Amino acid sequence: MFWLIKKPESELIDRHGKAALNFQISSTIYFIGMGLLVLVIIGIPMLIVYTIFWFIMVIVATIRAADDQDPNYLLSIQFLK
Repeated sequence: MFWLIKKPESELIDRHGKAALNFQISSTIYFIGMGLLVLVIIGIPMLIVYTIFWFIMVIVATIRAADDQDPNYLLSIQFLK
């Protein structure tokens, strides 16, 4: 919501908002795929590892945003450019 309101005012906010949204969409796709793999048992450890990775990436991106740097989310598919 903040991104939608403030994106015309700041290029940095626009970049961070797009990066965060791309990461969340990508993560949703990955979680759905891993959820389907739970049926084959391999999905359970993958879900645990990816959840930890997701949490770390959100913290790192928050710190980078506070330092006025690009977030650089790993494994993020660029849906919005």
